[in-house]
Amino acid sequence: MGGEIVLWHLRKKVQLSNLAHNLHYICHNAPQTWVAIANSFSLQKEHQTAIKCLKRAIQLHPNSAYAHNLIGYEYISEEDMEKGLDSFRTAVRIDPRHANGKYERTSYFPFLVFIRFGIKK
Repeated sequence: MGGEIVLWHLRKKVQLSNLAHNLHYICHNAPQTWVAIANSFSLQKEHQTAIKCLKRAIQLHPNSAYAHNLIGYEYISEEDMEKGLDSFRTAVRIDPRHANGKYERTSYFPFLVFIRFGIKK
């Protein structure tokens, strides 16, 4: 986790894109680079591309609770609640102190119930 998340929350698309580009140029095989690239695509609402980047980050560092948590958000953005919740669970399994994963898992659980039982909101 680094400065890319601050830029994401501030909605600084150009700065985040520049950071991701520079990180890719400097160290294209670092999981942090792929997380920054994913955050850049996420901010542009390109969630499928962000998911691909986060899968690469996870491939490079399978025990990154942060990457698993972020991919959970992207799955939720794509309305794939089950994969999102699975990702949040994985984040908490990797790091039981991972507060975001715990919070998100409980926040999205009611939606999963609706989906599983075919209940329309």
